[in-house]
Amino acid sequence: MATARHGLLLLEDLNRSERARQKLAPIVTELLRHDSEVGRQVESVFAMFWQLARKADDMMDYSDSSDLKWLGVLQQVFMTCSKVQALPSAITAEAWLETISHFFYLMSMTCKGEVDDLLLRRPSLLDYEKMVILKTGPWFTGRIACAAIAAGADQTSRMIKDLQEYGNLVSLAYQIRNDMQDFQTEGKDIAIGKLNYPSILIEQSLHNKSLPDRDVLESAARTAASYEEKAKSIARKYSRELELLTSDLCSSS
Repeated sequence: MATARHGLLLLEDLNRSERARQKLAPIVTELLRHDSEVGRQVESVFAMFWQLARKADDMMDYSDSSDLKWLGVLQQVFMTCSKVQALPSAITAEAWLETISHFFYLMSMTCKGEVDDLLLRRPSLLDYEKMVILKTGPWFTGRIACAAIAAGADQTSRMIKDLQEYGNLVSLAYQIRNDMQDFQTEGKDIAIGKLNYPSILIEQSLHNKSLPDRDVLESAARTAASYEEKAKSIARKYSRELELLTSDLCSSS
């Protein structure tokens, strides 16, 4: 895959949500009244490892013999890398080490989320939400958390807690829309039994009355829109730029 300088992916390689994510850490560090270069340093790490995550997803064929072994190895790689000793110039040594350690911890959690996803046989909407926060959340909320750590922000402040909730909400909106796209097109997730929001709705409806695909998709779309609007309401408290970025973050296109 082609890359730009500083480990950033070329824009033509990214979808709308992925392009928006590259702006998230710099916006957060500016909100924290810190140099936006700190956010760009954080983003360069996320962008570099997004290439690895994409490649891992392409390699997986969702068989127990290959995928669980691959994910286990990948998780161990991330846990080992959490002790990396690399320092940039724009961030204090202590803050950067803490940032990198947390980043690799988050990446190990994406692997755990994938494993949980593959092994879970009787999913619920609560299971789905937990999986999204664990597996998809690091690419959204994780950027916010790492930017805050790198900027030396108070992790208990109201702003940080609000921004973390914001990240979880956009993660959920994005993943539901991504699942809707899969449901309407190739159906890869459903075929292999992975947690897919529309398919969970269908399974739950079977206890009462089956819903047509159209109704399932409308219900999923309403839920995603609700998460997006809640995220926007948080963003409005802090930044017009963050509010405008929200729709792109939540997009599956």
